[in-house]
Amino acid sequence: MSVLLEVKALSKRFSRKDSTGQAFNAVSGVDFLLEEGGFLTVTGHSGSGKTTMLTMLAGLITPSSGEVLFRGTNIFSLSDRRLSHLRSKEISFIPQGAELLGNISIYDNVRSPQLFSGGDAEDSGRVDYLLDFMGIGALAEEYPANLSGGEKRRVAIARALFNRPALILADEPTSDLDPENTVMILDLLKKINAEGTGIVMVTHDENAAACGTMRTCMAGGMLEPC
Repeated sequence: MSVLLEVKALSKRFSRKDSTGQAFNAVSGVDFLLEEGGFLTVTGHSGSGKTTMLTMLAGLITPSSGEVLFRGTNIFSLSDRRLSHLRSKEISFIPQGAELLGNISIYDNVRSPQLFSGGDAEDSGRVDYLLDFMGIGALAEEYPANLSGGEKRRVAIARALFNRPALILADEPTSDLDPENTVMILDLLKKINAEGTGIVMVTHDENAAACGTMRTCMAGGMLEPC
């Protein structure tokens, strides 16, 4: 099977926002491979560097050193325009909390990648399919304020899938959810993965971590065996 994502010596250095201004590595020398259709889970305590790593994998922040190769291309060698296109078409990021756009309907939230990227004509069949796939077809005309936390997460996942990405990056997708909704979200992610979409998920939840086909742990900005 071919390699979808290759991470080489990825590091991110910050300076503390206090009187010392001391520099520290939030992520330090991370290496891993993810094959097409793989599912990697990364566990670790808050502050271990998980979210910083994930946002670099999405190209949202630039590393201090190292490379992120998506299907053999270093994403940080791309122009801003090509990187934005990659994020809109091939790599979807589900942020922690999965915030939605409150002033538009659930239907329009799901197709917002198309609305804001100047995409082709409306693909209503794709929206309907995803809402049904997530078990929230009846909520298409509702607004985010009327949804539960679990329903909002399902909308966020549907939105991430709209452009049929090859890779989903999920940041704590089950945080703050009750056990029933946690199981539902994890089952959906496993189903998405089974259909061929690669996933990298960071989590502090041991049950969530067990969903992946591969697992690693992060501590002090470094990946290590669990």
